[in-house]
Amino acid sequence: MQKVLFIISHLGSGSSQIFNSLIKVPFIDGFRMDISYSHPDDLEILTKNIHKKNDASAVYMDELLYNHSLLSKNLANFCNIIYLIREPKSTLNKIITENTSYSLESAARYYCYRLRGILEYYRKTSNKCPFLRWENVSEDKKLVENYLELELPLEVCPDEYIDKNLDYKILRYCQDRYDDYLFKMRRI
Repeated sequence: MQKVLFIISHLGSGSSQIFNSLIKVPFIDGFRMDISYSHPDDLEILTKNIHKKNDASAVYMDELLYNHSLLSKNLANFCNIIYLIREPKSTLNKIITENTSYSLESAARYYCYRLRGILEYYRKTSNKCPFLRWENVSEDKKLVENYLELELPLEVCPDEYIDKNLDYKILRYCQDRYDDYLFKMRRI
């Protein structure tokens, strides 16, 4: 198993619940580094953190929520990756509720741009990395358990659903992008 695990996702996806569940696994340590990984040498920044188990099999994890977080095309050769996306209505509601710096329009731009970035990186790694949708995470968590060779089942807590009225045109545009990228990911 690789020593680095990235959860590649977007704001409001539920990735923090996956992250928090995985850090309960004894051999996985998670750090939200908020850096850009542009070269394999940048992985040292993550792996030099003190981890809870002095063990050669320890895995270091980071959650990547922005396109600029992972700039190197070659990092997939050195890392395990889990992809997670979520449908736009829940996502946009969470983004604008939890991040006051986002308006609905800027959240929609971020979301669509991020989905495209996830698709581009997924094209490089699809044959070996699990792809999850939050809507199916309770069933799909078995993919993560097998991928990471976990001995115990992964416990993923559902997150709070926020339902605000969103502008129909913006929501429809984001839903169309989501459906399009999801279709492309499934065909890879």
